Amino acid sequence: MLLISAADVTAQEPGAPELRPLERYRGSWTYEGEDQLLGGKVTCKVLRRWISGGYFMESQRTCETPRGTRDEVEIYGFDFKTREYTYYGFTGRVVHTYRTASIEGPSVKWAGTDTSRGNRCTDVFEADHRSFTEKCETAGAADTFESRSEGRFKRVE
Repeated sequence: MLLISAADVTAQEPGAPELRPLERYRGSWTYEGEDQLLGGKVTCKVLRRWISGGYFMESQRTCETPRGTRDEVEIYGFDFKTREYTYYGFTGRVVHTYRTASIEGPSVKWAGTDTSRGNRCTDVFEADHRSFTEKCETAGAADTFESRSEGRFKRVE
């Protein structure tokens, strides 16, 4: 029999000091932006919270897109071996994977790995961390990048 206390399942704080920088992503958010792949406006409601004793942050996102409603589960974490922050996005048959070496200052640059290789996303936070812009791009020809999506997240009270 497995017994887990509620404190272990939904931590209110990160489980290790290395995870503290991910705090800027925690909470309830709205998103408004444009998605060039889906062909139009996208709006989302997002809830992010610490799970697994504060060692991972779970994000549940529901978006209205030009192709209908889209649900996504995202997991943020920290790889203690490579010393990188990790992102896994589950939207269907493909798992989107990104890493970044640093979450310092206003700008966070996520680089795609595995099935997301050649993609990058840049999050630029306001000083109070109550909103941030996100721009995602795909590698094009001759060291250029083409925009995939761009929008703004705003923290909900």
